[in-house]
Amino acid sequence: MDGIFYLFFLWSIWIIATFLLEKQQFYRLPMAAGALLLLILFPVHLSLKFMLMSGSTIIILFIGYYFLSKLPWKQKLYVSGAILSLSIGYSGFRLFEIYDPIWVFIDRKSFFCFFLFFFAYFMYPSSLSLRLLFICLGVLHGEIFFAILLSHWGMVHMVGAKECLDILAITCSLLLIFQAIVHLVSFSTQINRKKLQQ
Repeated sequence: MDGIFYLFFLWSIWIIATFLLEKQQFYRLPMAAGALLLLILFPVHLSLKFMLMSGSTIIILFIGYYFLSKLPWKQKLYVSGAILSLSIGYSGFRLFEIYDPIWVFIDRKSFFCFFLFFFAYFMYPSSLSLRLLFICLGVLHGEIFFAILLSHWGMVHMVGAKECLDILAITCSLLLIFQAIVHLVSFSTQINRKKLQQ
């Protein structure tokens, strides 16, 4: 069922932020409120002139723009260029898939998740927040470009459809899990070094 990974991801964030994080953590309330808002707006769709857009997509875009605006201007330009290149590549692949679907022999969801995961690490090897920002804004802008292109042939595309949100959720989950593993290995290495020094 499309959208199940996205819903599971958001419920996990909400549960962690509400019940597991300490009350003193400053990002606890924004995490819980953001996840809840995205869950509430999941079934909502807005009809624009040439495309449909899910409510969750609009919130993710606003959050992404907010964090992008907080970056220094040089980094902002670099990240914006990277987002543009990813969105063009994403929409190009979607067009290629329509033009000749026989060549796309791999499951689209799996292909996009692993490609985005490795591409995010290639672009931003040291910053998890930039990887998440890059993936979310790049994919959603790719969806917008794809919808604009399809509108020239009279086709209406849903920007941020359930499958697209699944791709974002799985990719973000992979990035977070991998980051947790890296921190765990680093922490265990430090403990072993202290034991050896003693």
